[in-house]
Amino acid sequence: MSPARTSSKLIPIGWIGGAGVSSQSSAINRFYEAVAKQSRGQVVALFADCREDADRMAGQCGGQLYRSLRSFCQHERLGAILCLEMGWFGDWGIEQIRQLGVPTLVGNPLGATFSHRVIERLAAEEREGCLLIPAATWRFTPATLRLRELLATRLGPLRQVVIRLRSASRNSPAVLQAIDWCRTLLVPSGGELHWQGQTVSRGYGFTGSGRSLTFPSVVVQIESASEPPRESEAAAVCFEAQLEAERGEAIVRGDSRIEWSCGSDTQAESLESDRTAEQVMLDLFLRRVVGGLVPAPNWGDLQHVVALWHAANEGADG
Repeated sequence: MSPARTSSKLIPIGWIGGAGVSSQSSAINRFYEAVAKQSRGQVVALFADCREDADRMAGQCGGQLYRSLRSFCQHERLGAILCLEMGWFGDWGIEQIRQLGVPTLVGNPLGATFSHRVIERLAAEEREGCLLIPAATWRFTPATLRLRELLATRLGPLRQVVIRLRSASRNSPAVLQAIDWCRTLLVPSGGELHWQGQTVSRGYGFTGSGRSLTFPSVVVQIESASEPPRESEAAAVCFEAQLEAERGEAIVRGDSRIEWSCGSDTQAESLESDRTAEQVMLDLFLRRVVGGLVPAPNWGDLQHVVALWHAANEGADG
């Protein structure tokens, strides 16, 4: 990332979260790369729990380094905040950011850091006009965007979806993300999530639990592994979706691979050169910051996902 520029046309950005070689979060690293490639804003203030990460970023982007979240929040000229990692600050930290009234992109919105109570409160704040946008990056992977294009042009309406997740427990954020991914594709008027309580075995060694998500005219099955993948499977794709549509079929493997067929036409596409989900999400957020009327994820959607999942779990435990 080049040193901070001083142009008044650039949005002054505050960064919260680790980044760089020492960071354990690949998603945060991808956001770091996205910020480096964009031209709408510059990082002017930053805070990270890890001192090594903070020092490295301060040296690379030229932003002012803060050693505490409280002091970061006192920076006077923030136009936007990328709150990508709250660490042990949790609910208290997101509340401090919310009180600033600065447009904020919130990373990992379905992760363990954000309680369901916080999601409900943010949904309420959102309805009052607060601009805190959840970074639902799973909606914007290259493979997902290509799939949406194919459904609209070649494949037609969906009829059946099977999602397979590796190393995802019953309450894993990955399962919640899969539900939201389905809702985004299907744009349903409603849906019920049912816990099936059964073991699912696949020929390639997949054993786990199944859940069904019922939408109008579409059957969705979400399968998650009951145990972490074996060492020999460590490099396997953690997300795979097999979809049947009115005029064809598609398989999404991870973020950037999609295979599809329609009639006699069969294609396998690698989209690694396309913009990452983090680049797309960051662009949408910064366009909203300057008043653009572009669609973006919202807390109301995620609140509905959590409600569906709670209802399913209560039904399973009952």
